[in-house]
Amino acid sequence: MPEYRQKANANSKRVHANQTCLPRAVPRHERKNLTSHGTSYPLGIWNGQAKWQTATPTAVFQILVEELLGYNVHVEVSNSGVAQHVLYALAGCAEPTADNDDERGCNGQRTAFHAAAGVYLTNEVEQHWQQVQRMRMGGMLEDLSSLGFPSYSGIYVDGRTQDLAEDHERLFLDDYRSYDSKYQNPKHWFASIHDINTSSLIPCKRWKGTLPLGLETFLRNFDTLEVDLALDFTGQEIVPYCPDGYWWLSNACRNNPTDCIPCVTGSSLNYVYDADEVMIKATTWNMSLALATVDGHSAGTDFEKLVTEHRILFYFWEPDLTFRTKRAELIAFPEFNEQQWNLGNKATMAQALDLRIVSHWNLETLAPDVRDLMINMDVSTVEALRMMYASAEAVQRMRAALGRELELQEWWQGGWMGACEWLLEK
Repeated sequence: MPEYRQKANANSKRVHANQTCLPRAVPRHERKNLTSHGTSYPLGIWNGQAKWQTATPTAVFQILVEELLGYNVHVEVSNSGVAQHVLYALAGCAEPTADNDDERGCNGQRTAFHAAAGVYLTNEVEQHWQQVQRMRMGGMLEDLSSLGFPSYSGIYVDGRTQDLAEDHERLFLDDYRSYDSKYQNPKHWFASIHDINTSSLIPCKRWKGTLPLGLETFLRNFDTLEVDLALDFTGQEIVPYCPDGYWWLSNACRNNPTDCIPCVTGSSLNYVYDADEVMIKATTWNMSLALATVDGHSAGTDFEKLVTEHRILFYFWEPDLTFRTKRAELIAFPEFNEQQWNLGNKATMAQALDLRIVSHWNLETLAPDVRDLMINMDVSTVEALRMMYASAEAVQRMRAALGRELELQEWWQGGWMGACEWLLEK
């Protein structure tokens, strides 16, 4: 059962918790709006994706702005999962989740959103950051500070499979060298791609964002023959070439798909998470991998169901609670090489992401105390996990009480309750 359910034809919802958390909260009737050029409006917060890693710290921020600083706030909970959408939202674009510039509606209008916590400012997002900054002399946005805790990502293996392989063969499945097909193939410890119903997979021709740094950069990591077999150039967007329409096959097992170890990555609105990284790692290190993508990335989604039901590898991140019972382990590759990653070669470990706190440029004028609060937010990994766990537990209680799936607004309220519990413990 999904952790939340979105309404049809909507990928975000504006929400506001009716509860009060802090014992000395500023009363609701005493809270103020922002005021600019004679217009009064609430302070807007954009939460870019429906996962606890960023949502719970954002809910903490919401509570402090409303109840400690005394502002009216509205929160947009978007489940686009794409970092650049946050930037376009803060810039005031009418349709920040649109695919191209013509549809975004960035026409210099006043923004309804002023703050976001936990923004991924990766190399892939840099071009969008620069594009947004050019909308105003001096820059449209401010990168204020780090949220405090790093986010790690890569290819994961579940703990039980790892334990079995180590106990029976002294094979360490959390080490990339154990997958080098020149010497061995640990395929027998995993499910077959034929065990997985393709109805739960997204056809490769519908994948978006698989070459985030462009084709030329991707080509540096493959010779011409491999590219012809690895990519599909027949559609409007270049996508991985999948012989059966669902599974991309690495060089090491392309001629014999039964030798491929299944690996899945999540997606949001068909934007696929880091497929190029998995493809480059599999090719560079001779890994017999088959890559597919599934809708979602969190508890209750097709992605979570597939990873839970099958022994497969999967692309994910931490801190996160979705697979805590699986004791998932990040597979170790050679140490992060910044020079190679800047060239698009993602064969080494990904660098830990520094989640950023970003504001609209005029927040310093409209609400300097809110900006100061953002600069001073600092959440450790331990505290992030505590607040995430509190939110997840609150959502489970709500689902049990209601006996049904949660709407997105209800999901956010559960997160708000967890954030409140964490604040009251402080």
